[in-house]
Amino acid sequence: TFPGNCPRITTIIILNGYTCDTNDWQDYSRVKKLKMYYDGKPYAILELQDTRDEQDFKVGLLGYRDIEHPQWTLQFEILEVYPGRKYQNTAITELYFDGVDVH
Repeated sequence: TFPGNCPRITTIIILNGYTCDTNDWQDYSRVKKLKMYYDGKPYAILELQDTRDEQDFKVGLLGYRDIEHPQWTLQFEILEVYPGRKYQNTAITELYFDGVDVH
């Protein structure tokens, strides 16, 4: 949940899997498809590559920057995974944002 005056988002950046080291990354499952909700409504499906590299997703302009919207939300649901060598647990090391209005 973001305050209404939060800087608006244009890009979602994901570091997929447990990226501590190569063995852990391979042992745990990684996200293949991630459903994104904006203010409770389905907005996009992000298709992630099976890589330890940072992945950027352009998502349009999200947020409001006005007092009429006291807050807004993003929610993510894992739809599909790349299976891990050892574990069914799924990890995302980092999920962060970039955009406009100073980040």
